[in-house]
Amino acid sequence: MTEQALFPRLFATDDLVQVTSPGRYERGTWRVVGVVATTADSSDPAYDVENRRTGRQRVFHGSRLELSRVGRGA
Repeated sequence: MTEQALFPRLFATDDLVQVTSPGRYERGTWRVVGVVATTADSSDPAYDVENRRTGRQRVFHGSRLELSRVGRGA
């Protein structure tokens, strides 16, 4: 298990992130829109993200994301 999976980062709204090992339609830079409602004991929170280029929205767990740039994602 990777360190990223063991200790997922917590992201803030407007942080710019990239997907680790992106699949089809998951490439590029994504802007964090917010946290998706999760259970209190969840060790891997989910985030609502929006692709900066296409505007497509997805939900990814924090363990699948890596920080690209802090803030100013608009």
